[in-house]
Amino acid sequence: MRCHNCGTDNHDGAEFCGACGHRVKERKFWSFKDQAYWNLSPEEKKVRLKHTSIAIIMAIVAILVLAAFLPVCHADLKVTVTSEHILASVDYVIYVNGDQVAEGTLPAMESQTWTIPYEFAWMFSGKKDITITATSIGGGLGTQTDSEALLVADGNAYYVTLTI
Repeated sequence: MRCHNCGTDNHDGAEFCGACGHRVKERKFWSFKDQAYWNLSPEEKKVRLKHTSIAIIMAIVAILVLAAFLPVCHADLKVTVTSEHILASVDYVIYVNGDQVAEGTLPAMESQTWTIPYEFAWMFSGKKDITITATSIGGGLGTQTDSEALLVADGNAYYVTLTI
């Protein structure tokens, strides 16, 4: 085999040039034509596709079944909403991660406390980041929002005071 780099003749089967060390034997690169699948008949390809589809569906079902049995964690959120409105009552809504969990009307300069049971699926740490938000939706000084971010864990109680 002749070296493409220096022109030295090397013995047949040599992988590298004895003079300069460059690769003499050409590498065979992977191609789709080398794969057994491409050499199958159309009927055999259909069978393989069917088996692959069944395997994928079974994997998805297994993941869904496992997800259904994830332990559920519980945390109690004690949320106190305080009105800063001096003259008028205010209607408000409480959200946890964007989901409405409570609503009410506060008289001027008063507070109301809600106990909100919160459940979340345990993934890895048994903890979850959440955001609790209170928004005034009418009355008083117009729309006001207050929020607090928490890292909640299973079995704990959290006390949050929001002012609107």
